[in-house]
Amino acid sequence: VKGQHTKMRLLIVDSVSSLIAPILGRNST
Repeated sequence: VKGQHTKMRLLIVDSVSSLIAPILGRNST
């Protein structure tokens, strides 16, 4: 059960960072 929870959290973090990455890149330019 713990493994599944961690996997889901990683999935969410991955998608969130994917959305934030381009925004941060745009700001630093």
